[in-house]
Amino acid sequence: MFWAFIGIIVGIVIGVVSNFSIPPEFARYTAVAVLAMLDSIFGAWRAELVTRYQYKTDYTFKGPGFKEKRDQYNPLIFISGLVFNTALAAAFTYLGDRLGLDIHIAVIVVFTWRIFMNLGVVRRVYFQRWTKRGREENNNPVPEQKA
Repeated sequence: MFWAFIGIIVGIVIGVVSNFSIPPEFARYTAVAVLAMLDSIFGAWRAELVTRYQYKTDYTFKGPGFKEKRDQYNPLIFISGLVFNTALAAAFTYLGDRLGLDIHIAVIVVFTWRIFMNLGVVRRVYFQRWTKRGREENNNPVPEQKA
């Protein structure tokens, strides 16, 4: 994950320093592609944290022969999701352009929602670790509430 953030920072610096500009007719495609990539990156971050800290999420598998099975980070799933999400977002945007509809807005809403959901899980994992560590350092168990 560290290298992903380094890559993002380097990409932002190159983008700010260079004189490259994207033609206005491709602005929609660029926007949905960037959101699709960010969705994949934040999804990988969530999966990495859930795997590392054994955090139970709403994404826990509950199929036939139920055994608690948590999300796990897998680089192959990350790369395939990155490519597939970007291609699907571009395809929906292209379809919307051909039909004269603003389908790209739906794509933006969905990817933004997924990004916020992934960041919510990341926040909860870090918050749970932080509060658990604070309780362990102070040797103060959480007080029980009386009903």
